[in-house]
Amino acid sequence: MAHPRLLLSACAVLLALSAQAAEVWRYKDANGIWQFTDRPVPGAEKVTALPRATARPEPTTPSVTATAPAAETAAAKRSAQQAKVDVAAVRAEHCKKATENYEQAIATARIYKPDAQGNPQYLDADQIDAYRIAARTEMQQLCAK
Repeated sequence: MAHPRLLLSACAVLLALSAQAAEVWRYKDANGIWQFTDRPVPGAEKVTALPRATARPEPTTPSVTATAPAAETAAAKRSAQQAKVDVAAVRAEHCKKATENYEQAIATARIYKPDAQGNPQYLDADQIDAYRIAARTEMQQLCAK
């Protein structure tokens, strides 16, 4: 009985991770403000990575820059470095889960999805191949460096 639960859990993880791979479109609205959406609209362009927000330069006075403590700058650098480490750890965890899901899909001879009543509906050979290809593609995307 643990095997069907494991497979169901793997499917849930697969669905959650596939939601992260959604397409993103951007366009300027009537006020000239960038809008982002998951659906293409007329005049929108597909983005592969979200553009970095450009900060407006603020006027600085020499007294403000001269009194900025070096400790704050060092703390900001440490914080940025820690954020990079945290992001790398999350990416590694997602890659590990996707790899485990793919390996399980390859090792499993029969794959099923539960119907509305919870009864197993076994996939045919073509559906199993499509499931395995999707798992492999997801693994490759999440594990790409």
